[in-house]
Formats: sequence, C-alpha cells, structure tokens
Amino acid sequence: MVKWLSIGGVVAIVLGIIIYSLFSTGIIGSGGGTSKASADVAPDLTLPTMNGELRLSEERGKVVVLYFSFPG
Repeated sequence: MVKWLSIGGVVAIVLGIIIYSLFSTGIIGSGGGTSKASADVAPDLTLPTMNGELRLSEERGKVVVLYFSFPG
C-alpha cells in the first residue's frame, strides 16, 4: 500500500505541474491571452548546488521547480 501511495503522489505532482504550466502559459483557462503569472517576474535568487550555484535569472524562459525540504 505504501508503494501505491508513493506512485500516486508522484503522478499527482507531475499532473499538477503540467496543469499549472498550461494555465500559466495561457494555453487553457484565459482564452489564449496572457495570464497574470506570466507577467510577474520573480526576484533574482542564487542558491548553492553541488556543482556551484544556481542563479534564477539565468533560467529565464524555463520551468524551474524549487523543492525545499526539512531533514529533521
């Protein structure tokens, strides 16, 4: 049962990302116009990674998913 829940959770997350991207690009939901999400610009953010740094401004035009977890 735990394996089914974890697969279901992954499927739900992937479907959520797909649906969000369709709405945010204006393909569905806004009649083909631009949506508010595409007009707003996130503040520049620099995060340390295992390979150096990730700068959010360098990823403009790409889908970026930030996953923050608490190991404790």
